[in-house]
Amino acid sequence: VGGMTRMMAVHVVDLTHEEAMDKPRELSVLTYNVWFAENVALEARMRGIGEVVGTKAPDVVCFQEATHRIWQILQMQDWTKQYRASPVDPQASYFVVILVKGDMEPTFHKEKFPNSTMGRELVWAQTPGNTFAFGTAHLESYTVDDRNPHSVERKEQLRRSLRRLEVSGAAEVFFAGDTNWNERLDGQVQMPEGFTDVWQQLHPGEPGYTYDAKQNDMLRGYLRQRFDRIFVKLKDYRPIHIELVGTTPLPGVTYMKTAMVRGRMESASHPVLPSDHYGVFSRFVHV
Repeated sequence: VGGMTRMMAVHVVDLTHEEAMDKPRELSVLTYNVWFAENVALEARMRGIGEVVGTKAPDVVCFQEATHRIWQILQMQDWTKQYRASPVDPQASYFVVILVKGDMEPTFHKEKFPNSTMGRELVWAQTPGNTFAFGTAHLESYTVDDRNPHSVERKEQLRRSLRRLEVSGAAEVFFAGDTNWNERLDGQVQMPEGFTDVWQQLHPGEPGYTYDAKQNDMLRGYLRQRFDRIFVKLKDYRPIHIELVGTTPLPGVTYMKTAMVRGRMESASHPVLPSDHYGVFSRFVHV
């Protein structure tokens, strides 16, 4: 991958001081698996991702499945100038990135999952005075044709992530990422005491599929899952809004996809969305 023409600065501050930052009245978080398929309308898709971020202007952005090429394109967009980003591994083929508004003075940390065979890890940001901890991860992937669905690994990775953020000492804890959670295989999420699933809290009974092969015309098949989730443990905030974003095709952009149909390979033109996943955007208010 070619070199970056502009690298984002990662600002490190001393977290030992006691003075906490002033808590904003509102706070917003976006999580988005940006799909590492560089052969599918990459420039157009990343412009679409950038438009979502620019329109929603979240305080925290969590990306999964970023490649070095994807990260290079995103860093050239104007909206990134107001954020500080977690460092990325130059040897990784794809990775997660967390971006936090610069005025929140984040420091960044990461912890590899010891049970991952896919190089997965927890990346998180903390703010001065341990006011906030924001974490993201791409948990071990579920694949339809894999005899090992990696359910055991996913459960432990989620447990480890929520626990690590909880013991950070932050008053307000957020986890936003691609959990790859499948209730049929994994059962209901067992969250530590005090954590809530924001989608379930605000939209009980609604499926909230973030990977939806029936509604997303870019995909084929039948898989419908709420892979992408936001879990929180809050002291002085409460969620007031959550929605799916990036749900409409990009105007005038298509790609050819070949698939097996009734025993024969067929190619067809498909619309293009920013990603094969929808993003999840949520807002929180100080109480």
